[in-house]
Amino acid sequence: LVRSRGLGDVYKRQVRERVAMRSDLSPDLYQLLSKDAVNHVRRNVAANVGTPPQVLDELCQDVDPSVRFRVALNEVTSNVTFERLEQDAFEPVRLAASSRPRGKGEGGYGWGGG
Repeated sequence: LVRSRGLGDVYKRQVRERVAMRSDLSPDLYQLLSKDAVNHVRRNVAANVGTPPQVLDELCQDVDPSVRFRVALNEVTSNVTFERLEQDAFEPVRLAASSRPRGKGEGGYGWGGG
């Protein structure tokens, strides 16, 4: 995991947070950012519709409930991941996952992603 220290590292963290919001990254870069030590970076990856469903599936087990919540709101989250999130310990995550439409897209993705 990436750790931040000092003013220069604060800037680097902010850059990672912004990069994580881009929808045109390579799958490998989404994967790398999904393992960042800074929860704001992981949240941005979880909310990003460009994030591959496999990465979202990994993020649905993140220690931070706000990351899992954003996975539950992401339109490309797979049905399998939604089912996992419906069992989450954090009630807002369960509610978000159970309120999402399913089965509309190719490959079992929630809101037409695929």
